[in-house]
Amino acid sequence: MVIDLRDKEAFSKGHIIDSIHAKSEDFEQQKMEKYKNKPIILIASRAFDAQAVANKIRAQGYQPHVLGGGIAAWQNAELPLVKGK
Repeated sequence: MVIDLRDKEAFSKGHIIDSIHAKSEDFEQQKMEKYKNKPIILIASRAFDAQAVANKIRAQGYQPHVLGGGIAAWQNAELPLVKGK
């Protein structure tokens, strides 16, 4: 599961196919509980931001990985993004 931590506006302008938008608070409020025992990839504007969330949720039982370089690395590699929702 790919989880995009950027703000909703940035997500709408372009995100990885089949990724979902979430805020770091969603993990604290157990809205993401169904992903707890599955590997997830976190994406943010900066990998540092995603890493901070990964460190926090790992202790809660999640299996987070971070996309190195953030969404910019994805775009620089000319990989596809979808717009909307």
